[in-house]
Amino acid sequence: MEMINSKPRKILPSRFRIVRRSPMWITGVLLLVLLDNAYAQIKFGETVFVIGSGNVSCGKWLEERENRTLRAQRMQWLLGWVSAYNWSNVSRQVQLQDGQSALAFVDRYCTNNPLQPVLGGAEALIEELGGPKVPYPWKR
Repeated sequence: MEMINSKPRKILPSRFRIVRRSPMWITGVLLLVLLDNAYAQIKFGETVFVIGSGNVSCGKWLEERENRTLRAQRMQWLLGWVSAYNWSNVSRQVQLQDGQSALAFVDRYCTNNPLQPVLGGAEALIEELGGPKVPYPWKR
């Protein structure tokens, strides 16, 4: 026990001690605050902050189809996007047969809409599975 101001207090093990706030830690907190403010609900005409494969162009998606590692990563992003839709729309769930059918759908979407981002294909997939209509035109 260490005595400070004549009152006993327990010294915490080192793993519980408060660490100094480094510039990297402060930067991380600020980044989280900024990212939190960057998110918006998906509504027609609003900007939505998207992370991951949804930002890839359809041309790049089609070009990289033969790369098995990228293909697996892109499929996981796509399945995550559909799962996130289901998570936020409990009353209007959509179901996929499997990951390969989702990839095939986005491949077809990208072939027909090469200038669009993959996010458009993910949203079109949700529409096709019974979700809400996509607020922009796309070729089937």
